[in-house]
Amino acid sequence: MVKFFAAWIFLAALSPSRVFSSDPAVPTGENPRNDEYSWDFGRVKEGSLLEHDFIISNRQENPIRIKEIVTSCSCTASKITRKELAPGESTVLKVHFKTDGYKGRVYQYVYVNIEKLGQSKTDKQAAEQAEDSILRFKITADLIK
Repeated sequence: MVKFFAAWIFLAALSPSRVFSSDPAVPTGENPRNDEYSWDFGRVKEGSLLEHDFIISNRQENPIRIKEIVTSCSCTASKITRKELAPGESTVLKVHFKTDGYKGRVYQYVYVNIEKLGQSKTDKQAAEQAEDSILRFKITADLIK
């Protein structure tokens, strides 16, 4: 059974989100609703390419492996810089959202399937304690013409 646990993952915005738009007056994600699992770009011009980086850090005593990343739509893409993290290590989850054809309030999701690894393949107790978690990240925007 897949469990939703994220107490051992600390996520934070690596850098301010970037909005690639021909209109420099479009706001770029300054929003108090942003947190380590979600990012709201605010009002954004339709047709913009939105990008945000999240950090995934391993706060456990054992290594973790990122098994799979799934997005809610083909308009959203994601990339991870490292798939295996030793205790204390971090990686960047880069999320891109193409807003072409969307209007109004839009929600997109990225699901990261993480496997907690045992200390060694021969350690039966660690193998029994290994478990999978799915983290859900959300990006939102209010698209305007």
